[in-house]
Amino acid sequence: MQRAIKINNGRCSGSLFHFPHFMMDCLFNEITVAECYNYDIVYRRKHLDQSIGIFKKIYEEVMGARNIEIPESEFHDLSLNFIQPGRQNDPTLENIQKFRDFIFKRYNIHEETDSPEVILIERGDRIELMLDEDLKKINKNITTGKERREITDIQKIKKSLEEKYGNRFRSVILETMDFKDQIRCFKNAKLVIGIHGGGLANILFCNKGTILIEVSGGGDFGWRFLNNSCKKLEIQQIKCENDINEINGLLDNIHI
Repeated sequence: MQRAIKINNGRCSGSLFHFPHFMMDCLFNEITVAECYNYDIVYRRKHLDQSIGIFKKIYEEVMGARNIEIPESEFHDLSLNFIQPGRQNDPTLENIQKFRDFIFKRYNIHEETDSPEVILIERGDRIELMLDEDLKKINKNITTGKERREITDIQKIKKSLEEKYGNRFRSVILETMDFKDQIRCFKNAKLVIGIHGGGLANILFCNKGTILIEVSGGGDFGWRFLNNSCKKLEIQQIKCENDINEINGLLDNIHI
């Protein structure tokens, strides 16, 4: 008999089909709290605030369980155990380590990788995040990538980093990378530069002592999950404005 569970992720904002929410509200919670990897099937509501969209493939790859999204009426009628984990804005070090260990074991990543030590995160073009045709019709939140926010003069910063670090540097567009490659990339990083946004959720895979330069996206830096995770992992989080002179000033004083 297949083991099945139904789940509803509690959040204060956002949708699971956007990468940061998929990482911190879905994957993180469903590994550390719900332990959905112990089931064969995970049911969730076919709803904009619960659908994981294109991340279904990653989810099933990580959990080893099928993700099935069904209409709300059918969801409520399912006679299964129900779990509703809330957001962990201040995750414990124990849960962070549980998450990391599980992911590293799932992808057989145990030692340091040969990935570059300095990473600049570029934003890719818009991609379709929703798979379900019915939800796609009502989804109004379709902006992604650099049309929302990008580091000003990023190509100049990229050239400067290439000259300074050579093959120890890599500019990445995470939307075009396999999840395993993203994990390997961040696990080996000693310096990460990126705009405030979804890609920084991968900081969970970085090691103690990694330096993160988080560039303002035009708002505040009120991402408590990220801020608290950096503290627990002893990652040096440096926040700065989206100004090439300020960013270059920081980079001039960092030596990896």
